[in-house]
Amino acid sequence: MKISKALMLFIILAFNFNTAQSFEDCVDSGTEPSNAARLYKVNKTSTGYSTLSPIEQKEAKGEFVFEVLVEDVRFTTYKCWDQHGNITGFDAQLITEILKDSNIKYVKFIPIKWETQVYKGEEQLSFFAQLNRGNGHVAIAGMSITNERRGWADMVGPIYRAGKRLMARKDNLKATLDLLNIPESGYEKLRGLSVLVQGTNIRGQFFRELKKQNPDLVEYATFDSNGMVNNLDANKLMVIEVDDYEVVNQFIDSQMNDLIMGVNVDLVMVDTGSTLSLLEEGKLDVETRLITGNLSTDPDLGSIFGLGDGIAVKKDNNNWKTFLERRVKSLVNDGTVDQLVHKWFKDDNSADKEWAKRQCSSLL
Repeated sequence: MKISKALMLFIILAFNFNTAQSFEDCVDSGTEPSNAARLYKVNKTSTGYSTLSPIEQKEAKGEFVFEVLVEDVRFTTYKCWDQHGNITGFDAQLITEILKDSNIKYVKFIPIKWETQVYKGEEQLSFFAQLNRGNGHVAIAGMSITNERRGWADMVGPIYRAGKRLMARKDNLKATLDLLNIPESGYEKLRGLSVLVQGTNIRGQFFRELKKQNPDLVEYATFDSNGMVNNLDANKLMVIEVDDYEVVNQFIDSQMNDLIMGVNVDLVMVDTGSTLSLLEEGKLDVETRLITGNLSTDPDLGSIFGLGDGIAVKKDNNNWKTFLERRVKSLVNDGTVDQLVHKWFKDDNSADKEWAKRQCSSLL
């Protein structure tokens, strides 16, 4: 039986459509699926977004593979997995758009733990320490550009605005709607509440700086021999600091219902780019609400959150830096970044094309 050229073309297109990842929605899972794919082929398109196809290592044998360091846990819609175990989210799609007009055909995503590591005697965020050890070509993980991080690696961007908000359960009577106008009205209304924060990133730095400026307001929780909080003070903002971001993720996954170190925590700090998408997809359910404005607007503390989010590349690697700068500037100018921010974050504060164009004006 002969197959017409038209039918053959249809079969080929249908096959490509089914095997190419079109960046599906995230699956609500805090940990990486056991079948998660790491290696992908970039399917370039002349118009519209490009896609990825998961492939086996042997299919890229002898070919250059672009290696991208990402966070090892589901990082809301920045980086997550779809129902098939394929990587998806803003970070993955942005990297694909960066690569589509290059000669790079294959990309590998390498999940690593967000933690502090020592490189040449200096404590650095793990992504930067790994880049400096020669692992991966770039790192992307919703990383704000700060002076400290610029000392560890070159940061390309900022690509979009970055900020933080606090969230609380609706049935938490202590966290009232009066908190909506923080930070503009000051932090005194946080007195008597507790907040869960990861200490190994700029969220932790924010609260340490807040304690310096408000020593009578902020108190850090201490723990007994069993790891339980033993010094809750109803007249302070109690900061429960953990090093492991997975603990924070699990707390959010539980609709903020889990006890943390024996305490029912009132608040958690999240990225502005995460909040609305979390609520919409049901990860935080209807029982959770935003209770602050954008903490980045604080004139005294906002600088902690940096200039905006960017992509890290090893210092003095000018070829990759120039490549990223050229592609990022192009994607900002043509509105692609803005579209992806709206798609994944659903956040008008983060998505601001004119702001991003001004920030990227110095590139090239």
